[in-house]
Amino acid sequence: MPISIIFSFFLMITPTSAHATDLNYFKNTYEESEQDFDRIFKQIKQKNPKSDVLEFQYSQGTIKSYLIPAATPENLLIMISGTHGVEGFTGSAVQRNLLAQLPELKKTSVLMIHGFNLYGFKNKRRVNEHNIDLNRNFIIDRKGFTSDDQAYTGLNSFLNPNEAPSLNLFSRPLFVLRSVANIAQHSMESLRRSILQGQYSVPQGIFYGGAQIEPQAGLIEAVIAEFIGKKYQKIFIVDLHTGYGERGRLHLMSGKSTDANSIELLKIFEKSEIDFADAKNFYAVQGELLHYFINRLKIRSAFNTSGVTFEYGTLDSQKTFGSIESLRRMILENQNFHFPADSKTSTDIQNMFVEMFYPSDPSWRSEVLRQSDEKMKKVFHYLEN
Repeated sequence: MPISIIFSFFLMITPTSAHATDLNYFKNTYEESEQDFDRIFKQIKQKNPKSDVLEFQYSQGTIKSYLIPAATPENLLIMISGTHGVEGFTGSAVQRNLLAQLPELKKTSVLMIHGFNLYGFKNKRRVNEHNIDLNRNFIIDRKGFTSDDQAYTGLNSFLNPNEAPSLNLFSRPLFVLRSVANIAQHSMESLRRSILQGQYSVPQGIFYGGAQIEPQAGLIEAVIAEFIGKKYQKIFIVDLHTGYGERGRLHLMSGKSTDANSIELLKIFEKSEIDFADAKNFYAVQGELLHYFINRLKIRSAFNTSGVTFEYGTLDSQKTFGSIESLRRMILENQNFHFPADSKTSTDIQNMFVEMFYPSDPSWRSEVLRQSDEKMKKVFHYLEN
C-alpha cells in the first residue's frame, strides 16, 4: 500500500479531543439510539450504495445489523452493542461515533450489530426477557456442558433475596457487612469466580445463563449466511460492554493468555493493555458471546478470526468496595424486578442501576469516545496491513 494512502487513512481515524457534539451520541432511549443509527447509515449509503441492512425479527422486535463494504473487501470488523441490554446505550454511542468518522474503506468492511439484547436495551435491564444473561448463554457444546454452581447456590439467599428490596438507612451498611463476612470466609477471588462466571441453577437469579440457547443465536447464523460467507481473510469482533473495572478506563478483556485468540490480540495491542482471564483476581466467563461467535465463524469458514471485549469501567469494581457496590446494585435491580418495592424505591433502584452501566458524567462519556478511537486505530491498522 502506498505510504500516502496509509498516511491519509490514519489521519482520518486519529482521535481528536472530545467536544460538545460528541456527547450527542449518548441517547436516553433505545428508540432515539436506533433513529440516530438509521440517520447516520442513510448518509453513509448515499456515498456507499452497496451498504446494506439485515433485519432479524423475533418476539421482542427487530435487531438491525448494518454492513458498510470496503472497496475491495478482504477483511471485516464486527462491532456488537447491547449484549447486556442497558450497556447498549454506551455501545451504540461508540458505534455511531465510529461510523460518523469512518475513513474511506480500502480493504476492511464494517458490520455493526446494534442492540443484540433488544429487550434489555429497551427496558434498561442487563438481562433479556427470560432473565437470562446473554453473555453467559452461548455454550458451544450444550450436551457435554456441566456447571459447578455449588458455591453460587450456597450464596443464593444473599444474592437473590425473595422479598421486596429496601433502601432504608441501614440497608447499605448491612449489605457491606454481609459481603465482608463472605469475603473473609471464601476470599474475594473465589467469590468473584463463583458469582461472575455464570450459573445455570437459579432461573430468577443474577448471572443466570439459561437452560437452552436464546433466539439471538439465529441472528448470528443469519449474519454469517447473509454478510460473511467466505469473502474475508481476517475477521475481528469487538463486543462492547460497560461496568467492570477502573472508572473511566477502557479495559480490553480476553480469555486465558495462552489461548490462540489472546495470542492474536498481542499483534494488535500491548500485553499490558489486555486483561486476561487467567490473571490474578480475574475470572473466566462461561457461555461468552464473543467466544461462541468466533467458534461459529471458524466452523463455517477458514477465516483468521479473533476478537476482544471492550469494557468501560464505571464504579472501580476492580477494588473491593467498588466490587461490593456493583454487586449490591445488581442484586437490588433483580430483586426489585421479581419482588417490586414501592414506586419511589423502585425508581431509585433503577436509577442507581442505570448509572452503574451508563454514567451520566460528561467527562466519563468523553473518555469513552476518546479511548475507543485510540484502540480502534490499532484495530484498523491490524486489518488494513
